[in-house]
Amino acid sequence: MNSFTKIGTILKTKGFDGTTIVALDYMLIHEGIKAVFIQKGRMYSPLLIEKLEVIDDQTLQIKWSNYASKEQAQALNNREIYIDENLLSTFFDEGLVEDFISYEAYNLNLKIGEVISIYKTHFQETLEIRLSSNKLLLVPFIDEYILTIDHDKMAIYCQLTEEFIELFST
Repeated sequence: MNSFTKIGTILKTKGFDGTTIVALDYMLIHEGIKAVFIQKGRMYSPLLIEKLEVIDDQTLQIKWSNYASKEQAQALNNREIYIDENLLSTFFDEGLVEDFISYEAYNLNLKIGEVISIYKTHFQETLEIRLSSNKLLLVPFIDEYILTIDHDKMAIYCQLTEEFIELFST
């Protein structure tokens, strides 16, 4: 029996030909994917991909084979999509951001706390860091704020201003 893993969500339609915007939970590493699945009750039904265009590592534009109009494709809005668990590593980077929980967080070279949680949205991940002062700080997981990640030392190096820390900590 096949086991399925959620890989993303169909956000909305784009254009009039049934093309949709899809937010992925994993980073796409191979564009050769031909179908995904949506859940209908206890069953999984295939959605055949006619055309796939990469917007960025975690956002796609997909034209579905059996959806020829915007109106038809709107039925897919906000639907979660799945892939056979055995194929996940073929098309997606399985390294989840959750792997960073309990990493030490540094602002440049000054230790400021520890990553205690990750919040995922359709567009980005946000680190929740427990500061040395016991306050909680939210930091978007983007290049502007995250400088480097040292997996050997289990450390994340950020570049944050004092104003940012004060504004986004509670």
